[in-house]
Amino acid sequence: MGRTPLSWGNNMVRNHSAIVIFDGQCNLCNRVVQFLIRYDKQKNLIFTSNHSTRGKYLLRSFAKEKNNINTLYFLLNDKIYKQSSAAIAIARHLGLPWNGAIVLSLIPRSARDYFYNLLAHNRYKLSMENEHCMVKNETANNRFPG
Repeated sequence: MGRTPLSWGNNMVRNHSAIVIFDGQCNLCNRVVQFLIRYDKQKNLIFTSNHSTRGKYLLRSFAKEKNNINTLYFLLNDKIYKQSSAAIAIARHLGLPWNGAIVLSLIPRSARDYFYNLLAHNRYKLSMENEHCMVKNETANNRFPG
């Protein structure tokens, strides 16, 4: 049996149910990941860049679409969320007070995603493109398997 990206190194991804797939070359996105690491008190979230082999594999397997670097994805219990729905699902996963963002679900997804896409398409202008990988500290290191 061949090795898939999910079986590389640490088995955490295969056994984990809450995976954030983000643009690892975007400073704004990296800041969001740092925020999530800080406020994920249960330490349930793990992260992978959509540029990585693992990220591309997860997107092909679950999102059934070509890698869209303009989109945040959240894989939770084999269900994939994207764009504003991913952001809301992640906030909900964080618990209080962040899960209050669920009220944004009352806004039609098309309207939420319109504003999400505005931000996504301008994220490099809002934050200079990252020329280097995010430096992972010892605490967060196991949150980025493989």
